[in-house]
Amino acid sequence: MNVSAATASTWSSAVAWSRLQSSRVKLAESITAGGADPGTVTSIRATIQNAAAEVSRIEAARANDVARIRAAHQTIDLLV
Repeated sequence: MNVSAATASTWSSAVAWSRLQSSRVKLAESITAGGADPGTVTSIRATIQNAAAEVSRIEAARANDVARIRAAHQTIDLLV
């Protein structure tokens, strides 16, 4: 049985999701304020894309680990 340490960065997308939502709010505020220059908007959009990619990467890694565990008919106990 393979056991790897689960860390907050590998098993929880909460931080990345929070960063994504925060960036979306920041973009909306910048656009509705009317005074945002194109460079700022572009920068915020890039941040949103990076955060979305991070959420996807974390969720894919987690799904892969869960599938591997299920395929090996292993069980895990989580202490919360």
